[in-house]
Amino acid sequence: MDQILPGWSIDDPFQIPSSFSASTQPEIDFSSPSALVDQKPPNITGTYLHRNLTTREIEITELEAQRTLELIHRGHWTCVEVTKAFCHRALLAHQLTNCLHEICIDQAIADATILDEHFAEHRAPVGPLHGLVMSLTDSYHAAGMETTLGLSGWIGTFEGYRGTGKERVFESEIVRQLKRAGAIFFCKTAVPQALVDSETVNNIVGFVWNPSNRRLSCTGSSGGEGALLAQKGSMASMGIDQAGGIRIPASDNGLYCLRVSTGRIPQGDIPYIMNRQSTILPGIGPIANSIGSLRLILKSILEAKPWLYDPLVVELAWREDKAAEILELIDSSQINQPQKKPLAFGILATDGFSTPQPPIRRALRMAVEALTRRGHRVMAWEPPTHIQAYNIAMNSFLCDGGQNIHRAIALSGEPMTEQLKHLYGTSPFPEMTAGSLSEITRLRYDFQTAYLKYWESTRNLTGTGQPVNAVISPVSFSAGIRPHGNIMSGMDILIFWDPETVNPSSYDIYLGHSIWVDVLDYTSVVVPITFVDKVLDTPDCVDAAVNALDRKATLSLAVDADLYHGTPVGLQIVCPRFHEESALALAELLVHALDVSRNV
Repeated sequence: MDQILPGWSIDDPFQIPSSFSASTQPEIDFSSPSALVDQKPPNITGTYLHRNLTTREIEITELEAQRTLELIHRGHWTCVEVTKAFCHRALLAHQLTNCLHEICIDQAIADATILDEHFAEHRAPVGPLHGLVMSLTDSYHAAGMETTLGLSGWIGTFEGYRGTGKERVFESEIVRQLKRAGAIFFCKTAVPQALVDSETVNNIVGFVWNPSNRRLSCTGSSGGEGALLAQKGSMASMGIDQAGGIRIPASDNGLYCLRVSTGRIPQGDIPYIMNRQSTILPGIGPIANSIGSLRLILKSILEAKPWLYDPLVVELAWREDKAAEILELIDSSQINQPQKKPLAFGILATDGFSTPQPPIRRALRMAVEALTRRGHRVMAWEPPTHIQAYNIAMNSFLCDGGQNIHRAIALSGEPMTEQLKHLYGTSPFPEMTAGSLSEITRLRYDFQTAYLKYWESTRNLTGTGQPVNAVISPVSFSAGIRPHGNIMSGMDILIFWDPETVNPSSYDIYLGHSIWVDVLDYTSVVVPITFVDKVLDTPDCVDAAVNALDRKATLSLAVDADLYHGTPVGLQIVCPRFHEESALALAELLVHALDVSRNV
């Protein structure tokens, strides 16, 4: 970071890992739990950065986005002073976690100045997001910034090509829309190499740590964003979610996020390394420190009528009534009293292949108890097997044999990270045939149809006369990821994969708890629930584990209890396609129910 200004550096940043290069790796022994546990202090969120900030900067950066914008729109704060405060805090966060790829302080202040001049002249904001200081995962095009997808060979190019005239001037449609609403973009956050991994590591900045627990990965693919927002170095961000890319980092960093169904908001001009498959399109959405921030961003985008700018966006405006009828229940419900209009939730405790670790199961129990106390109903969620979804997704992601990935890596000659090598091998393998791709598309449609029928059938089970309003499920099978785990890979998976042919004990990461949402293209909101507690979260079901992956995940908490202690644990509230308003309201209802339950 060349833009660390005088007084903005940390005098003695503790154990900051050295950057990756073609021949170096972090000096910490990732295979040794004791080496990881020795990272002190493990939690650098909360007030840790306050010692390097002014009182005014603390006041600005600690507020929720809606309140900050209210003060800007009333003229109490200027966009420039708010932007400077977040630039400072972001640089401090980067020095401790490696979370940034690029920061553009001068450009951000110039943009903020233009907004302040408009406000001074008109005494009104340019739009609903006037002054919203946003970061971007390095997976969107934004003027004045590089777009790398974690690839060294993309630096100084436009998606790997030189001399196009688009370098550092082209913008993704969603970025243009947010800017028109008044957002200020000031940095790009770290992503995994080629945007393909469940932990964030690349040859540009190295390994990115989880600020809530620096013994673990910040996860991915929007891991840098998770680390930055957890340290309140930004007001909000936009990320990409194709296999849990924003949901897993949100869960493991104690944040909120919204995966928006494809076609609801613009996805035009977003770079995509796997552009030869269109079976599983990536969802995009905001990440923030509150549900209100998510709602504000989505509502602002929809108010701009994005279907006029992107031909793939459906004409579906914000529907306030969908949220209002749910939010009314927050004030009307009483503890341990029958609910006049109870809601019903499906609870997904296991997908039949992986039962999450004890802290995640405890989070599910907390959610169930909080909702039932408020008079709502829950039922076990037993849908068509999610292994089908996992199979469909992994085959889709590997349809080109990794040729685009290997071509992008070859641009610079950089080494592949071990995780990417594990997924795509050291060289491309044969592409799928058109017939195979068609078969995957058919399988996905069959899975979507079966799931829809199951969801509708629950109206006979809920006792409300309606199907479940949402499904509450884990985002991941583990509460945090130890550095350099192996993704449960599709390298040996055929279209009709039998999971019993793979030895689960050789893997540390399984994406099945997030990937089913992408296959269905459902809406999902992640909500922080609790933290790993080494006393409460004992391995209580080792004998009941359904396979070796389950057993390994559960036992790891017992063997390395100190390693995971204090890691945030989140859950996702999943609704059908285009039910974003309802999903956000249901998430708010759950958060309120949990708050009430804790105070009883």
